[in-house]
Amino acid sequence: MMMEKSAHSNFAGLHDEVLINRLKQAARDGCLLAVYRVPHGIPGSERLLLITETEAAADALRTAKWVLKTADHSPVSISSLHRAERFFEVGNPFAYCYYRPSFLVWCQERFAGLFSNYAGGKAFKKKFSSFKESYYDDRDMLLSEAGRFYNLNSPISTYLTYITIFEHDLRYLEKLYAGDFYPDESLHTRITILIPYIPELQKLFVRQNGTNYYLINKLQAAIEVAHNDETYINTALYESIKIVERQLYNRVAARYIELKSAVRKEPGPTAVISPAREEQLDDPQLIIVRDILIKIAAPEEVFLFHKAETFQINAHVPATVYYLFVIGQRIGNTSIQSIQQAVAARTQNNVSVVILAHRRITVQENLCFPSAVYTADHVACQQDFFLIGHAS
Repeated sequence: MMMEKSAHSNFAGLHDEVLINRLKQAARDGCLLAVYRVPHGIPGSERLLLITETEAAADALRTAKWVLKTADHSPVSISSLHRAERFFEVGNPFAYCYYRPSFLVWCQERFAGLFSNYAGGKAFKKKFSSFKESYYDDRDMLLSEAGRFYNLNSPISTYLTYITIFEHDLRYLEKLYAGDFYPDESLHTRITILIPYIPELQKLFVRQNGTNYYLINKLQAAIEVAHNDETYINTALYESIKIVERQLYNRVAARYIELKSAVRKEPGPTAVISPAREEQLDDPQLIIVRDILIKIAAPEEVFLFHKAETFQINAHVPATVYYLFVIGQRIGNTSIQSIQQAVAARTQNNVSVVILAHRRITVQENLCFPSAVYTADHVACQQDFFLIGHAS
């Protein structure tokens, strides 16, 4: 017992002396109740979790310069005691996964048994099921409303409902990734807060400037336009909104599975849950195309949306044609021609590629966000150029 008390009073496991001194000062100020250090892969990247006595103290810590500086290197989640306890009570798997005794590196002595009365097992499963279904039920209801307004040619109601759906998705992403939620902040701010936890959001929401995101601005501007024409709905915008919302939904669903699995495994202090293994590409010709694309164009993402075989070159040997949607910078006609020539030379004219290339900002500015292409099953390579899937 004495060893546990010592470990929880000297920030064991932390090695940054500047950070330790900042935490000690926050503890002396009385606003900090507990500090958790979650190792890499439980699940996600290493992070600090700070528990404060009041919501006001949590708000003050979130804007402290030393917290913001620490967050530049690894996520820092800050929550009040009341909100953390509430997450346990409603079955939010974030609380059960991250607020574990084995991750506790410091706490005030009067809170030595913090959260010890909350356990997993059947009680957690029942609460978790209710927490999860509340997201799905509310989303289904909102989508039904949006569809009804769309069929009634009511653009204002359609757009406003989708803003509510975005808020609903972001609220659950905040609860599941950040261990908190920020209903008083704008959609722009909430997306920015989530990006350190979910970097993929940068692909869905392109910045229009330092603080705003293009798609959100486009949606809000469409509401203003609709006041002058109460029957016109921008179909391209509507389809883009639906695609992005579906990606947010997929992220919530995946996070539920990820956290539930982590809670069930209940690793010890040094155990690490390996992230899900990404699917390897098994098409040798597409691997050749991938490598040439990386070398010549350095794309951000490549989507394979069609594959065909022809016999135009040799009546006995089929030639494969890959149709690719490429997102990246400065991929013009010259680069595309170089890629096509290199692919033909490397494969002895047995493979050719048809490439449609855009910058990411252009995709959203012109709403050319093809739903048939931009799905997880069609992603050919991402920023680290690791092949994770292809169209069947």
